[in-house]
Parts: sequence; structure tokens; C-alpha cells
Amino acid sequence: MKIKFMGALHASPNKNPEKGITYTGHLKLADLVSAHKNHGKDLYRGNVRETLASTYAQIKKNKVTDGIYRTLEKINSGELDPIVFFNGHQGCLIMCESLSISDGEYVAEIKHDYQGIGNGQQSVNAAYFFSNRNEISDDIIIQAKVMVGYSKKDFQESCNRNNTSNRISQKSVISNDWTDISNELKSMGITLIYKTGGVKPKRSAGRIINIQEKNYYNFLNAYFVKTPWITGDETIRQGFSVDSVTVSELIKLDNFKTQLVNWFDNNLKNYDTDLFDYKRIGYIQNSIVTAFKQYYDGNLSESDFIKICFDKTIYPAIKREGRRVDCSYFTNETNVKNILDNIESKLTIYKMEQKQLQTV
Repeated sequence: MKIKFMGALHASPNKNPEKGITYTGHLKLADLVSAHKNHGKDLYRGNVRETLASTYAQIKKNKVTDGIYRTLEKINSGELDPIVFFNGHQGCLIMCESLSISDGEYVAEIKHDYQGIGNGQQSVNAAYFFSNRNEISDDIIIQAKVMVGYSKKDFQESCNRNNTSNRISQKSVISNDWTDISNELKSMGITLIYKTGGVKPKRSAGRIINIQEKNYYNFLNAYFVKTPWITGDETIRQGFSVDSVTVSELIKLDNFKTQLVNWFDNNLKNYDTDLFDYKRIGYIQNSIVTAFKQYYDGNLSESDFIKICFDKTIYPAIKREGRRVDCSYFTNETNVKNILDNIESKLTIYKMEQKQLQTV
């Protein structure tokens, strides 16, 4: 994939140019829009976010993209000078394998998934929708930083830093680490949604694993790191890494997640929900996910396993507190470790009882 653009760039000082070169300057906004028309979302594979609006209505609804669109309208009508766009815009980041120039035209080669436009995608996307109704003047330029020939790590770290103007979660920071797993799942007919704002395909597209769903990273941490008392962005800061994930185990976790959510949806009414924060049940489910990883051996159904975890261990622990238990109870490491030990004991007793029944 190649991006072609006109503009003016100069090499920034670099003590180790063999590790990569950075160019700064400006380029024509219309050229980036042309690249968007030619390559679509592939242009943004290296970005930590996936928040491209897909309709004109979405562009106008979002405060940032609507502002960009209205600025382009005012420039087009002559109300504003084209330089206003340049002066009021933070610019874009292009990450590429190589950069060449011929007859005043630059050509940036995008070779890997971790390259492409790493910042400025909302602006380019808004300008694309504007170009469908109006011509973008060649006088409209955008600040640009072009990184050439750096390592995957350097590209990704720079992309993260260039996206901190808006709060960026740890899930976004490591989003590109999922690329290899996503590609492997795709070969199996499974779509992995792993970037913030990723558009969910239609049901007809086949199976979908959406790790951007609420609580999914907590489940990932509970399953692969086995520290279910840690939640939110802390799961990544304190140990979760995509390197610990395999496709087969991710599918196994996703299957169990479905069973777990369904079990609570169908059975929670059978318990006194005044005793605990039933609206934030994910904290309880985290412990069950870790128990599933550590103790489940397939000798009973997943539904029966969940029932033993909650009915025989977690719910009795809640009742013993003698007061309403909120979610903080399940983010206490000592409480959760006691629950996990108790689940192991209850499973051992259950297996012994089943053996005795079989011998009768």
C-alpha cells in the first residue's frame, strides 16, 4: 500500500538515522483524502483506535469531526482563509517503511499492519465526507510528521504518545498487539474486535469475539493472569499481556463467558439480590473465570460448575458477611483467594460424592 502526497518535508535531527528517520512539515489534505478513498480502513491499521464514522450523520453528531467539517465548509465558502485549518490542527502522523520523492511528489510505502496513519484519522475521515459534497482546495494543508523505517515497537510507542490529546485507555495502548491473533482468527472465520470504536460486523459475517465489550479485559486478566481482584486498566499495568494469549484458549474463554453471562441472567432471580450489588455482577464473575481456568476438568457441565462456584461458595460467603456486600469485596485479594480455595474444596467434595453415587 502506498500513500502519495504533495507538500514540503524536512528531516529532523536524529543521532541514529539507521534506526529510522523522521520528517516534519506539511502536505495537502486532499492527498490524504485520496489515500483514504483508495485504501479505506486499511490506512489506519497501525492506529490504536478504530473510531471512523461510517455515515454523514455520525460525522455531524461528533463534536470533533463536526468542527472539522464546519471549518472546511467556511473555507470553501470564502469565510475563512485556508491557513486557518493548518493553524488550528494538531496534524497527522504517518508511519511507513520507506519514503521517496519524484517530481515533487512523495510516496510513503505502508508495508506492515503497525504502519499507516497513526494520528489524525478523524480529520481525514471528516474531510473525506466533505469531499463527497464539495471539492477540497489544494490550498488546505495539514501539519505532518512522517516516521520512516522504525521498528514495530518504536512505531507503536509513538502512535500511543500522539494519541494522548484524548484520554487513551490501556486497552488502546496494547490494541495493536492483537493483530497476529486477529489474523489467525480471521483464517478460522472469526472476527476479533480489539480496537476502541471497532465496528461490529453483521451477524451474517460469522462468529465475532468482541474484547471491547464491558468487563472482557477483566475476564482476560482473570483467565490468563489469574488475579481476578484486579480490574480496569490496572489489569494491563499489573501483568496482563497479549503474549500470554493463544487462539485456542481465547476461544475457550469466549465460550465460557457466554455460558457464564447466560447462567447469571437466568438464575440471579433465585437469590436474595439485596445482599450484594447484583448490577455489577462482573466482579463476581471474574473469580469464577479464574476458578474455571484453574479447576475445571470437563467432568461436569460448565453450567453445573458455575452453580457450584456461586451456590456453594460465593453466595454463602456473601451471606456470612451479615451486611450488603458491594463490589469492593471482590477486589480484595484476601477475600478472593479464600473464595478460590473454597471453590477447589467444594469441587473436590462434589467429585467424591459423584464417585460414591456411581458405586452404589
